[in-house]
Amino acid sequence: MTSDLGSSEPDQAATIRLDPAVLDDWWSQVRPFSVVIASLDLRRATLVSVDEFALVAGSSAFVERAGGKPLPEARASFAAYAEDMKRASRHLPEVAAKYGCG
Repeated sequence: MTSDLGSSEPDQAATIRLDPAVLDDWWSQVRPFSVVIASLDLRRATLVSVDEFALVAGSSAFVERAGGKPLPEARASFAAYAEDMKRASRHLPEVAAKYGCG
């Protein structure tokens, strides 16, 4: 089912019915993120974690605009955050390494 967001919106919303097993498989790929917001073509995404951080994915230009800093600086910032918070959220260093920040 789709929802029309208006003619001025280039992207529209879609609701997809999933088998619970498919959803579990998908979540195992993106955890520890609880919310994923993605463009329809999956070229851009924001992954939001319960650990008070978000991961932005897409082209370098998109990520730099969303993060407000050059990509190497953003990666270094996240690596430092992951190291600083590893006692509270033990998975953060693994997340940082997985996304090229460690």
